[in-house]
Amino acid sequence: MTERAKGTALITGASGGIGAIYAEQLAARGHDLILTARNADRLEAVAETVRRASGRTVEALAADVNDRAGLRRVEDRLRSDPGSPSWSTTPASARRPRCSRRIRTRWSA
Repeated sequence: MTERAKGTALITGASGGIGAIYAEQLAARGHDLILTARNADRLEAVAETVRRASGRTVEALAADVNDRAGLRRVEDRLRSDPGSPSWSTTPASARRPRCSRRIRTRWSA
């Protein structure tokens, strides 16, 4: 049985690079995860690796947060569970800083 989560972290761009590293580190520290990225296959591979290594709950949500439809999918997921996430990082939106502001604004609305 896995110990109780310290909260749930939303990580965009989690299919590789900094996003995947955040996923590994946060799961190792006891956070459950909601991972998003454009590439569904790579995202699921990262999610499965993190699940096996950490025993945490890891949800993979294929979505491009730089396009309206993808952002809407993430918003809908966040609204479906008002207590989640307790933490977020958006390395995928580094080239478009307004993206993280849109997520934060719409999530808290």
